[in-house]
Amino acid sequence: EALSELNLLNKYDSRSLDYLLALSALSENMGDYRYSILKRNEITKLDPWNAKNYLELGRDYKLIGEFTEMERCKKIILEFAANTPEASIALTELVS
Repeated sequence: EALSELNLLNKYDSRSLDYLLALSALSENMGDYRYSILKRNEITKLDPWNAKNYLELGRDYKLIGEFTEMERCKKIILEFAANTPEASIALTELVS
């Protein structure tokens, strides 16, 4: 039910990072990593400097076995946020 409501809100305001983040987090909690990936990729278009989102996106790709995409996310984090906690986590978690 919550997913349906969030999807309606997202349709009303498709550029809302709050709705997109909530949809991706709820999808992850439900085990629907592909839908989370879809929403997190939308976030990257609206907020391309969000290292935390790239980290979560990389984790989702890892969970479904898309290691090339996982590596791409890690590379993006390291390019613009190398001295952040997200980069440290990416170096340890986003490995195949």
